[in-house]
Amino acid sequence: MHLGRKAALLMLLWCGWLLAEPMYITFPSDVNWITRRTQHFEIIYRRGYDDFALRTLKNAEKAHKVLAPLFPEGPELTHIVLADFNDSTNGYSVDLPYPHIVIFAAPPEPSGTLAALDDWLYSIVLHEYVHTLHLYPTKGGWSVLKAIFGPVILPLGLMPTHLHEGLATFYETRFTTRGRGRGNEFPMYRRMAVEEKKWGNEFVPLDLMDGSASRWPGGTSAYFFGYHLYEDLFRRKGSKGIYDLVDDYSKNWPYLVNGPLEKVYGFDYDTAWKSIFARTEVETKKEIAEIKAQGLSQVEYLTDSHFGKWDLGKMPNQDAVVYRSANPREGGFMEVFDVVQKKRLFRRSLGSSRTEGLCVGTREGDPWVLSIESRTKENYSINYLESWQPNRDELVSLSSDGAEWSNLNHLHLLGCSDDLNQLVAYREVGGEGSVFQFSLVDGPKKLPLSRVQIHRYWRVPVGARVTALLGGKTSWIVLRDGAETQVYQWPAKKSPQLILKTKAHLFQLRQNPKDGALYFIGDFSGRNEIVRWDTKTQSLQKVAALLSGTNSFVLHQNGFLASVYRHGGYDLAKVAQLETPRAVGGTPPLSDPAEPRSETKPAQKEKGGKPGKKKESKKGSKKGRKVSEMAAVAPRRHPASGSGKEVKSADDAAVEQSIPRRYTPWSTLFPRTWIPNMLFVPDGFQFGFWVPGFDLSQTHYYDIIGGYDLRGAQGQPFVGLNYRYRFFKATQLQTNLFYLPNYVYLTAGSAFQKVWGGTLALSSNFGFLPIRWTLSAIAQRIEQFGTNPAVQSLGVGLGLSYDFGYSSRPLSVGPQRGTTLSATYQQFLKQLGSTDNYYRFIGEAKTFLAAPWWDDHIWNLSLKGGFTYGTAFFNSYYQGGGEILFSQARTFFQNRGFPYGIFLTREIVNGSLEYRFPLWRVERGLGMKPVFLKNIQGRLVADSTSPKPLFQNFYWSAGIEILTDWTFSYYLPAQIRVGAYHGFGPFGEPIRVVFGMDVTL
Repeated sequence: MHLGRKAALLMLLWCGWLLAEPMYITFPSDVNWITRRTQHFEIIYRRGYDDFALRTLKNAEKAHKVLAPLFPEGPELTHIVLADFNDSTNGYSVDLPYPHIVIFAAPPEPSGTLAALDDWLYSIVLHEYVHTLHLYPTKGGWSVLKAIFGPVILPLGLMPTHLHEGLATFYETRFTTRGRGRGNEFPMYRRMAVEEKKWGNEFVPLDLMDGSASRWPGGTSAYFFGYHLYEDLFRRKGSKGIYDLVDDYSKNWPYLVNGPLEKVYGFDYDTAWKSIFARTEVETKKEIAEIKAQGLSQVEYLTDSHFGKWDLGKMPNQDAVVYRSANPREGGFMEVFDVVQKKRLFRRSLGSSRTEGLCVGTREGDPWVLSIESRTKENYSINYLESWQPNRDELVSLSSDGAEWSNLNHLHLLGCSDDLNQLVAYREVGGEGSVFQFSLVDGPKKLPLSRVQIHRYWRVPVGARVTALLGGKTSWIVLRDGAETQVYQWPAKKSPQLILKTKAHLFQLRQNPKDGALYFIGDFSGRNEIVRWDTKTQSLQKVAALLSGTNSFVLHQNGFLASVYRHGGYDLAKVAQLETPRAVGGTPPLSDPAEPRSETKPAQKEKGGKPGKKKESKKGSKKGRKVSEMAAVAPRRHPASGSGKEVKSADDAAVEQSIPRRYTPWSTLFPRTWIPNMLFVPDGFQFGFWVPGFDLSQTHYYDIIGGYDLRGAQGQPFVGLNYRYRFFKATQLQTNLFYLPNYVYLTAGSAFQKVWGGTLALSSNFGFLPIRWTLSAIAQRIEQFGTNPAVQSLGVGLGLSYDFGYSSRPLSVGPQRGTTLSATYQQFLKQLGSTDNYYRFIGEAKTFLAAPWWDDHIWNLSLKGGFTYGTAFFNSYYQGGGEILFSQARTFFQNRGFPYGIFLTREIVNGSLEYRFPLWRVERGLGMKPVFLKNIQGRLVADSTSPKPLFQNFYWSAGIEILTDWTFSYYLPAQIRVGAYHGFGPFGEPIRVVFGMDVTL
């Protein structure tokens, strides 16, 4: 075959290993990215979201104006990624390899920690930009290293998490009207810890301030304790003291955290925290006494499991409630709880996302639970509407019955009538929010609750967010607009009418069917308590007073059932009404409404949450004209939102003059980190490194794997360069170059075969099926070995992989269940330039199964077979035996009681059985030192290998492994493992001890 034809074929096909995406790749691959640039920022965003991008840039420039005087050494340009493909509010900031911020642009949940934010977009931009500016300074000897090695030198980046998050949370609070520091959760945590005598001892030692996966409050710890620290430092020396501290840290060895604090403030962290705990305990005891003096509601707890509970709904015709719950050991669930018997009746597993939006009603005599749930597919995590019938454990996903949407997606809140005939939901995507009314439509075979019909919309003012909804003939909407909450009544055939305004944060909304009174959760006293609005007298009263607070409730008899906080989390409780309700303030009289604005339909979305072009059929246009006749109140704009009729600043005008351009991924394609690995085996030592890199859109990414193999008399380097390009929804093109010498175990002594080559592959899914295919082309060469000539292999391949049934618990030692099937076939041809015509086939099946006797005890079984035919020992064989480093890059069959390479054969079948079990969830460190031990687990393992001739001889081994999970340098997860194995029969080792360390992202 002509050389050009060979090259063309090799560029079209190829096979290395199956193309699974690394876990650090989290963006979808089908986004059409656009970029804009202003004086201090460059933003990339999805095409069509120009208004949202401009709002974000205005907020960013505003944040720069506020923060630059406090951090004058900041970068000239910061990149922002505006991501709309995750319906959970979040963000992060990284200065490696250049300053960039990622914002998952979704409104915060009304009852979550971020509910305290006023203008949530500005608050998140401000918070993340504090990180950018805080990480940037590099002085002293570090500035010399930075001049040589570039932005990889970040001394401030290697500090404890709470020293980063606490500073950002402090300034997020100081430069907005709310922020988490002024919210209700942080004081509640402190108040109940003091009340239960846990403050400063169990809650929390220095080594747990960055958070513990198994202890309350988990990931919130770094924000909570870090905020208290910087709030105390600010009380002492203001922003000047904080600047001096940051300045000194930028010259300091990052793990010696006490030195700069002692230099600037005159004390170390241990002394600082003793002072903070003592001062805040005195203040909090005074606060508790004042609250108790006013009188509290009687509270009877029904559960004692703590952690997360929220989003309560009352089950019809029974003393039971349904709610969402979550704990770090089991994950998330929806539970039905019998209030009289105090026991759980039903439980349905949920994902990890903290969604809100749940209502309960009766349909055809059965109770149904409608809820908003997050689904993740192809790196989209989007909220959809589902219905669940607990008695039959029947789950149905609802779809739209009209031309408005192809899917019910990007939902955030839900309200419904008792008969589920009148519903209302809040949807926001790309910075545009809408509230819509709809009804249920029975599906085929009389299956209830399978479809909905949407009737009308109300466009939420830009920058505002909905915090509560109530469905019925008259719907109710609670709107958070900056620092103000507004309550709207939405009667049938009329536009929403503004009836109440307050500075308090209101969420959760119930209506008493007897008198029509509305009940909310409000923070009028600095605590989330239950208040009532009498629609006739127009009065607002507190009807339940709590020392802690609540995040959800339902009416029950003459009181309430609520999820009430106590130290360690929320529990279900009965809460009695106050005998004498208390009037609450903070409700100024309504001003004249602003100029009415028309209701419009939101942009139409394609399946999977991807925005599409705005289209209107004739039917849709007619409906649109009908909707536009209904005027909606447009509340006054909060200045932080950067929208409305306020006069534009010069900065805002400059932002609007920025020119949108197509994003070029190559401009931001740089390495992200450097990760070491090592492995000690009886016959030597291996060490290696891994450098991952990707661009801001995560369209292009690569891995560099390298190291040195010191087994045997002479060592050999190894290296692999892997680049991938992602496109469409689940397709990627990969190219790879490698030098991976084979270690051959011989009776006369071990040796290395020098092996190098390259691959090219195209991989994707079979439509909607969870089966991944890989077409590949391979080029490999083995240099002359002893008296044997060099050989080369050129061919094509096909790989298939199928995963199904996987489920896991957050802190488990492995998946609770799940199966993976994979097969790879490679054909090498002389016509392409190969030394031989031959094939290779590898098939593998592995499965996980939870042991029934103890929680988190797991079986893992794998079976693997390899078959080939060619020139034995040179280009057509498999190796088996003990571990090697980066074994995923080699064709390998593991039998841990034997030396690696002892099995060298054309045909091989291998099986492994592991029994995995937890030993000790440690979750402790050494003060603020950069070492944190998370978990210790064990494994009993057994391997069996049958080389050619198959199934005539079996070589067995058994052993035990101890694995310890760590966090090094405050951020880097690592696993250190020790294994001891015994090989039975010929060639087996009496005791083979292996020691290794794996560090991963």
